[in-house]
Amino acid sequence: MKKETAIEWLISELNGYDEDCEIFQKAKAMERWQIEQAYDRGHHDCFHGRHGKHKEYYNETYKGGEQ
Repeated sequence: MKKETAIEWLISELNGYDEDCEIFQKAKAMERWQIEQAYDRGHHDCFHGRHGKHKEYYNETYKGGEQ
């Protein structure tokens, strides 16, 4: 079963909006990049004993270091 991303969900909730419009395509590309980076980072961290640091990573990356 295919999983739905947050952007795909948003598009489906915004009935009547064109999912092929440029802004949605950019958002989908950004989300894909973020998912791929998170997977790669998790895979890397798994081999370097950095489990349980996801909240710190999120805060540092998306909230400018706020804790």
